[in-house]
Amino acid sequence: MVGVPRGKIPLTRFDIIELDGRQVLRVEASRSYGNLVHALAPAVPDAGMRLRWRWRLDQWTAHARDLAADFRLAFGHESVSLPALEAVLVGADADNTGSYSLGYVEGVTLSP
Repeated sequence: MVGVPRGKIPLTRFDIIELDGRQVLRVEASRSYGNLVHALAPAVPDAGMRLRWRWRLDQWTAHARDLAADFRLAFGHESVSLPALEAVLVGADADNTGSYSLGYVEGVTLSP
């Protein structure tokens, strides 16, 4: 888990729980900040490599993102080559607003 240096802000809480009959990641932010990081062997994503996940606040919602296309959209004017993917993370940030949020994540995958 990664937070603000020297622990100046409380860490977001991450727990594996059972919800709707499956194991999910519970993400609770209470005036906190934090990222749960899963390191990967560095590799440049193949064309069409997609990051997929489902998350739930009120109902489950599925998402998929084309990593190369998203990078080019955000940074194509700065770089002609795609960098290596080194990690996947889930984060929550509620320190600036002093607020609270609770959500769930499941099925995080990388695949063509």
